[in-house]
Amino acid sequence: MQRYIRQTILPQIGNAGQEKLLSSKVLIIGAGGLGHPVAQYLAAMGVGDIKIVDGDTVSITNLHRQILFTDDDIGKNKAEVLSQKIKMINHEVDVSFVPVFLDKKLALDLFATSDLIIDCTDNFESKFLINDVCALYDKPMIYGAISQFEGQVGVFWSSKGACYRCLYPSVPKSKIQNCAEAGVVGPVVGTIGSLQAMGAMKVLISRNDELTSLIGRVNFYNFYDHSYRSLRINLRPTCQCHKATFNEDAIFEANPVDCHYKSTAILVDVREENEWSEFHIEGSCHLPLSELENGRVPDFTLDREVILICKAGVRAERAREILQKMNYKNIQCSKRSVYEYQT
Repeated sequence: MQRYIRQTILPQIGNAGQEKLLSSKVLIIGAGGLGHPVAQYLAAMGVGDIKIVDGDTVSITNLHRQILFTDDDIGKNKAEVLSQKIKMINHEVDVSFVPVFLDKKLALDLFATSDLIIDCTDNFESKFLINDVCALYDKPMIYGAISQFEGQVGVFWSSKGACYRCLYPSVPKSKIQNCAEAGVVGPVVGTIGSLQAMGAMKVLISRNDELTSLIGRVNFYNFYDHSYRSLRINLRPTCQCHKATFNEDAIFEANPVDCHYKSTAILVDVREENEWSEFHIEGSCHLPLSELENGRVPDFTLDREVILICKAGVRAERAREILQKMNYKNIQCSKRSVYEYQT
């Protein structure tokens, strides 16, 4: 226990609290910007069993905020690399990884044996899936979200108060802009992830009566203008997670994100060179719209099926018009942004 003496001398933790941490099993969904500080601090404070889930791979654009990754890690699975780094922080804790994106089946398998689930994802679909399975198994969920200079942190636990669906009854039509689209500042991610780790510690060691002020509250931070507000989420009477009939059939099923393109059609990215260099989908081809407008002839044949993709769809549609005038027949525009393939 000597390793943890600086926190066990705190009366709110003590040896009893440390024993709770050492015997706890925590599941972290997402090994990106939020997952880094969460995993680091949980391991350092002595959470006994940490499992990290993520199917994404490390890219160069991750390095400014996912600070345990290095250039040598580019192309490797995030969950695997992060787990290796975390093991070096504290050899006393058990750290494992699952190198795939979360889906309903995996969530049902993993959540049942976990004491706490920490949401470090960046899309609504995953957050709803996490919430629903947490509600089914009566598990607490530490929620986090970041964008640009802003961040949010909250604790949901359906049997003790509000859940995520009390805040959002159903998946919003608008999607969360991920870091590739909206931008983000590294210290913001580190701060929000650290607050998630702090919330996790409080949930793991606190008595039920001490959790009342914590559950169902979302705190909003803007680190650019230094503003802060706290929102109490009331339990919504019509929330499906609080109904006696709630079961596996009602769980939201997210479609796993895939950063690779697998199809018989050619996926053609029409963004410019600097955008392509920053991030592109593995298996796609590059044909900048500017070069196409200047008369470049594509390398693919006239009869080949082609799907065009860009950031928002405007350039893909313009490229489709040009290619059709060049007698290319089987040309479509992707309904997804290129960045929806990146977490």
